[in-house]
Amino acid sequence: MQREIKICNECNSEYYSDTSEMLHLCSECSSILYGYKKCNHDFENGRCKNCFWNGSKSDYIINIEGQNKTTFEPITKEELSTLILKGVSQMSLSEKELWEVISINPEKWKEDEYGYDIEGFWVVAIYQEYSIWYNDIEEGFNISEYNGVDKVLNYASEQDELQWTLGKLIKLI
Repeated sequence: MQREIKICNECNSEYYSDTSEMLHLCSECSSILYGYKKCNHDFENGRCKNCFWNGSKSDYIINIEGQNKTTFEPITKEELSTLILKGVSQMSLSEKELWEVISINPEKWKEDEYGYDIEGFWVVAIYQEYSIWYNDIEEGFNISEYNGVDKVLNYASEQDELQWTLGKLIKLI
């Protein structure tokens, strides 16, 4: 089956109609203008293989993006290690024992909704079907489902300290 191609009213790029939640905008423009889910672009030969967008942007979009730029800096691995040590120091003995079993050397994992632009989030522990990760944007630890793929599956915006997140995990299991 051949996919329907439309032309975006904002950036004038062609796009696959089934990749946008809006009738006359590509997924890129609908994301920037209205907050709809952004395509996880994978470019080949000047076009995204997923949505067919060509990377073009209108002057209006460029202006909006310029106004929305922040001074956000993702947390460094060293800063994260300091937060982890602080959290571990405030855990009970049984929590520390569990932490020793489930903690991993922090790894950056992709997350499609908000982590795309910041190259993912730091995952610090895995237990059964759950991962514990640090949200740089909200500055807190969170729990996500884990299915064997190195990817944060459920975005969350808790601003929890590590020991609180571990406590939530214990309640889940």
